[in-house]
Amino acid sequence: MAQHTACVNKKGSTIPIYNNQDLDTQIGVLYNREFCIFHNAEYTGEWPAFIHFRNSAGVLDEGCVAVNQVQYLKDISLYPYSVELYGRKTLYCRSNRPTKNPNNTAGPTILAGRKVEIAYSISDAGVVCGDSNPSFIKIYSYQDANYVWQLCNLFIDSGMVGYTGGGSGYQYIQTYGSW
Repeated sequence: MAQHTACVNKKGSTIPIYNNQDLDTQIGVLYNREFCIFHNAEYTGEWPAFIHFRNSAGVLDEGCVAVNQVQYLKDISLYPYSVELYGRKTLYCRSNRPTKNPNNTAGPTILAGRKVEIAYSISDAGVVCGDSNPSFIKIYSYQDANYVWQLCNLFIDSGMVGYTGGGSGYQYIQTYGSW
């Protein structure tokens, strides 16, 4: 099973995020249509349900959401930017995006305006994210400088953190679908 899955809040309103160590302490909220990473390998169907999210300082943080809120964390494969030939579900790169190889070394930069094919695993029920870099999304192919699809085995930086002016909200995330 995938350790982490790329999700988006589709509740229509905010979801409270709680401290992993003190489940009574709220540390933030996940806004409607905001991107997050769900720890599905650790989820047992009981409290707590762990996520990675972008905190108010713009840093990747870890927290948890109540069990009755997990149903609103929808896999981003349900909201692709487009569906291409052979059913490829894609995301759109709003800016140049760095990639990493599975061994965590640098890969090629995907240019702004290009699409990437997200790696969706039916058996894992979700879009796969990196274990060592959870805000990186696994991709199977990407459009090169000439818009030609190139097969790959890479993880692309979602743009969830570390991007000036960026963020994890739908209007800011740098690797975007249609959520």
